[in-house]
Amino acid sequence: MLTHQSSIAHFLIHLMMMIYAAYTRNWGETFGQIPRLFLSIPMSVLGLIPRGNTGLAKMRIFEKGNVPADLVEFVDETTDGTPRK
Repeated sequence: MLTHQSSIAHFLIHLMMMIYAAYTRNWGETFGQIPRLFLSIPMSVLGLIPRGNTGLAKMRIFEKGNVPADLVEFVDETTDGTPRK
């Protein structure tokens, strides 16, 4: 959730998630990260990422989720620190 604002960071976190899933032989997660890798940059640039989406394969790509209380202040800000509308 914290990397959604930066398209490169968002892509890299999905790449790391895919590598870790392959390392742990979690094939469902590994293959579930492939479409997320392709969509991470355009969705970040266009601001289309659903609030609270964890990026795990068990969560649908366009599904919204709950943001943990300790992350709300970070998720609800834009990259320049101003509140999100």
